[in-house]
Amino acid sequence: MNILIIDDTKTNIDLLLELLDEYNIFVATDGPTGLDILKENDIDLVLLDIMMPDMDGYEVCQIIRNTPKISETPIIFLTAKSQEEDIEKAYEVGGNDYITKPFKQKELLARVHMQLQIKNHNKTLENLLMQQSKMAQMGEMVDAIAHQWIQPINVISLSVQVLALEFAENKVDLKYIENFKNNINLQIEHLVQTLDEFRYFFRPIKQKEKFDVKNIIEKVFILLNEELKHNNINISIEEKSAYKLYGNENEFKHILINLINNSKDAYIENQIRKRDIIIAIDGDNKTIEFIDNAGGISENIIDKIFDMNYTTKKKGSGMGLYMSRKIAKKLSLTLDVENLTNGVKFILKGI
Repeated sequence: MNILIIDDTKTNIDLLLELLDEYNIFVATDGPTGLDILKENDIDLVLLDIMMPDMDGYEVCQIIRNTPKISETPIIFLTAKSQEEDIEKAYEVGGNDYITKPFKQKELLARVHMQLQIKNHNKTLENLLMQQSKMAQMGEMVDAIAHQWIQPINVISLSVQVLALEFAENKVDLKYIENFKNNINLQIEHLVQTLDEFRYFFRPIKQKEKFDVKNIIEKVFILLNEELKHNNINISIEEKSAYKLYGNENEFKHILINLINNSKDAYIENQIRKRDIIIAIDGDNKTIEFIDNAGGISENIIDKIFDMNYTTKKKGSGMGLYMSRKIAKKLSLTLDVENLTNGVKFILKGI
């Protein structure tokens, strides 16, 4: 486990190094250096002094909480400041715990251990929630793939029947066979492409890489094409400027599929006939806007839709938008929503 100590007093650092020798320790003697270490390493816990020159511990804590990649790192304040208002401020800015100096060895170790346990528990819970979300989407995706495959399979079946009839009437020649082969190959190519996208979507991908947003959206269209046709949903992409994200592209697909499925359900529930979704990409301003005309979200619940287990659907898990915001955070994006005149706009914004 990796622990970062941010303290400008050598005596304190030496004591902590001795007490925490079972952990892998990183040390910074000022706030900016500590923040750099946090961004470049996988830190499990920060032990943070308050009284430091240039940037105090409160400011460091606030920056951590407002930086997506490190915002959930547990923070224990270690300080000689023991006034009630100091303790209150420590929690207000986002601290997880507060220990006054001089601290007792057993108390320090117990609190460090507790914060690391909580972090591991939260990480396990988040992985379980992600798996639950994936399983829910898998059922929807199987239905989508079934819709995708019905048309090409029907075309192949009908083509074979027509071939037999045409052959019986002596209408089959080399040109006919060539056209027949090209048509069948086109349908098979569609089946294979859909299957490949489906397999790739559910394959675990641990490595992160840069990917083009428009390209990934188009891959989602391949997965959902027949489902969209079946529900008379038209989706268009408006790319003002290219936008590349760094992370796991399959996780980004989860966000898109969640948003599309939410719109689809709203169209059906609100019995809307003209169903248009626009996905606007603006790389210069680091924004992706998902706009539908499905009737909008009730103002009474719009502030709750990203909460865990909150759903307005009879068979919904309440995990879709909650996990979408979690995934967005991993991609250094915020995810927010606002109502429009006849629909809703979800905004993914780079930080």
